[in-house]
Amino acid sequence: LDVVADDDDGDESLRRKLLGELMLRLSAHFYLAKTQVASAHDQADRLMIICSGSVGVFLPKEDKPLRILHPRDSFGENSLMGDARWAGAWGVQADFVAIADTKILSVSAKDFQDLMHVPTFL
Repeated sequence: LDVVADDDDGDESLRRKLLGELMLRLSAHFYLAKTQVASAHDQADRLMIICSGSVGVFLPKEDKPLRILHPRDSFGENSLMGDARWAGAWGVQADFVAIADTKILSVSAKDFQDLMHVPTFL
């Protein structure tokens, strides 16, 4: 989540509150190299942010990654808006596999959507 500085203290305070609430809902996950992080066959239900390591994006039945994600990259972001595909942002179904030992922070789509319905943040 990118925070842009604003001259209005009210907006900045609101951003800080939102980020604080979002941080409380994050959970950490650790994956060893060659471990599946998310399957194209499973419903995407969270935003995943890579903190360390790397994750390969594989089209089903392909051996070579379509893309390799690194720290600060994310996937599953479209699940926050109801898209059930892990690679929905790219318009495909894909498997995500840890290339190296990887740490990921995630927030569930439900937690994010619940937070967006809190009157303070509307």
